[in-house]
Amino acid sequence: MRVAAAALVVVLFTSGCDGGGGGSFIPGFKFKTERESYVTPTRQLSLDEYPLFHDDLNFNGMKLAIERQLTRFAEKNLSGTIQMGQRRYPLTAMKKSLEVFRQLIWEFESCSYKKISESCYQTFNQAVRSRFDIFIPDLTPDDPRYGEDKTTFFTGYHTMPVEGSARRRGPYQYPIYANPGDSRLYFTRLEIDFLGKLANRGLELMYAKSLFDIYLLHVQGSGRAILMNEDGTTTGFYLNYDGTNRKRWEWISKYMVEKGYIANGSVAAQRKFLRLNPQLHREIFSTCPSYVFMKVTGTPPLGNDSVPVTDGRSIAQDSTLYKFKGLLAYVESERPAESDFYDFEEEDYTKVEFRSFSRFFLDQDTGGAIKGKGRADIYFGEDDYAYFSSMHMRHAGNIYYMMAK
Repeated sequence: MRVAAAALVVVLFTSGCDGGGGGSFIPGFKFKTERESYVTPTRQLSLDEYPLFHDDLNFNGMKLAIERQLTRFAEKNLSGTIQMGQRRYPLTAMKKSLEVFRQLIWEFESCSYKKISESCYQTFNQAVRSRFDIFIPDLTPDDPRYGEDKTTFFTGYHTMPVEGSARRRGPYQYPIYANPGDSRLYFTRLEIDFLGKLANRGLELMYAKSLFDIYLLHVQGSGRAILMNEDGTTTGFYLNYDGTNRKRWEWISKYMVEKGYIANGSVAAQRKFLRLNPQLHREIFSTCPSYVFMKVTGTPPLGNDSVPVTDGRSIAQDSTLYKFKGLLAYVESERPAESDFYDFEEEDYTKVEFRSFSRFFLDQDTGGAIKGKGRADIYFGEDDYAYFSSMHMRHAGNIYYMMAK
């Protein structure tokens, strides 16, 4: 679970757990040195094991992700090392890998102006084979998916969109609160949402349409606010994590399944049941005592190393195993297909259309539920597709890590 971090897998099929969340960060904090010796649980592939690399977005957005990561690397003195498989690289190789890969993107784009893209991908693959070492998770018999063709399990997360108003009116009745800054005011969710313990203290950032939207915002740890002004215009800004009430986190999905209210713990099932049964809101939401406070910012969500995550280009992995962030990765899996209409209350997983995809990412985030060598959470972004994909992305696939030779 990524409660209290920059993002979280929003598919709530998992059982309850504590609300520790992912690693906290201090925006703008600069590490003077990185002298640690990092070790990753990976093994190197031989050339004949390399996949055929192909990016389903033709690298759109990848240069932005690289520039954001290189900016972060520039703030560090990369004097440590990182071990990939049996090979040990200086941390400067992380920076070099992104610079080399950026050059390959430029060459691909230049080629695409003159030739068909498949021809350009052939050249691209030749360059990758000559300039990069490739690694995969080194699974052992105790690891999930050991011995299987698909070694990694992928879920998705997004920036939660929250429609609201600056004051309580019409459908906008539920306040989103700032941190009171006083532990004496760290009440439970029941006391905050239903007993009004923080009301009229000047802590209301905005008013949302539903308590479930606020709950999902807390799950994500950040969101994009869409303020509906009374003159018909809208104002946009970001809401980012600003602490918790220090109470334990419990998934309301677990309670709802145990009570027989819903057949599965999907977001769609929860949303539909809560919409149809407002009389049960107090009972259900009070089972999660934890409450996450927010602050208004003008910047997108940050990963756990203070790098803005990039739509469709950032992933989160287990920070105890992949501790040093910025690792270049390649993913092969399945994702929900794009559509003109997304049914956010569709409970039947089999009715969702999926399509195979392959894409390059940067490991820039982490989360409490993202555990294991072969486990990654894909950041899809801020739009309806991102929200829908985060609800339904639960697929096995493969991940490859790339280090410049």
